[in-house]
Amino acid sequence: MPHYLDINDTKLAMSINDLLSRPEEDFVHCAYQSILRRPPDPVGYAASLEQLKNGVSKLAILKQMRFSPEGNQSNSLIEELDEAIQSLISESERLMHASKSTQSIYFKFKTATATYARKVR
Repeated sequence: MPHYLDINDTKLAMSINDLLSRPEEDFVHCAYQSILRRPPDPVGYAASLEQLKNGVSKLAILKQMRFSPEGNQSNSLIEELDEAIQSLISESERLMHASKSTQSIYFKFKTATATYARKVR
């Protein structure tokens, strides 16, 4: 049984499993509605379908939408979306979202570790 909200004939996915199990065209429409809170524009719709055709995963497309400037400003209705895309986020991407002080501490630690490793050899 699909977990979605139907508001004015617009289906919004309520779970990541529901969204990922949808056929490609329905997936794109529902992802736009659920993450960006609007229907897909023709260019974005075509680009998302092209990405799917070229082997880009649905989860990767959701990540692009979720962390786009528009996606950052809207609250996604999809349960577990951020947890599901955590596995796709690289260490450098995590640092981009970290505070400047956290970045500074990380780079000092990484530099000190590399320096120590060279001295030990």
